[in-house]
Amino acid sequence: MAEGPAPRLLTRRQLVKRGAVGTLLLLVAGGAVTVLWPTRRRRARPGLRVFDEREASILACVAATLLHVEPGAPQPDDVDVAGRVDGLLALSPSGVQNEFRQLLRLFENGFLGVLTGTGWTSFTAASEESREARLHAWERSRIALFRTGYQAMKRLCAACYYSAPATWASIGYPGPPEIVS
Repeated sequence: MAEGPAPRLLTRRQLVKRGAVGTLLLLVAGGAVTVLWPTRRRRARPGLRVFDEREASILACVAATLLHVEPGAPQPDDVDVAGRVDGLLALSPSGVQNEFRQLLRLFENGFLGVLTGTGWTSFTAASEESREARLHAWERSRIALFRTGYQAMKRLCAACYYSAPATWASIGYPGPPEIVS
């Protein structure tokens, strides 16, 4: 069997530079005055275990923007994607939970909208076009933190949406087979 190219390893200097850039972005965005960019609240389900209402609203907005569902199919809010992600993350270690919560707050921040060229406003208060532009900017960013964050949000939202039984009929999935013993 032919071997592919060896994986490219990061040098110590590259690793430190990437970590420093991510840390700097988190500090600057976290320290920015978020009062200027308030989160538009969405209906959050009671009993969230990981997210607060603001974080659930951000994730619900991300899911609604990311998941382009067919007409007639349940919308991400209909199957409570944010609540399902919350339940999934509740099973994760606290470090993973905290990092994902930081990612959501970073993504919401209007200051990073300026850095990505998608506007001054928060993600949830932006127009549909601006929200899609910010997601695409993170998807194609030269900053590894943004690309990784985009993939985490996209994959969690898609997994939690399509695993909901209410969505199965709209994608032609009859459901899991019955096991007869």
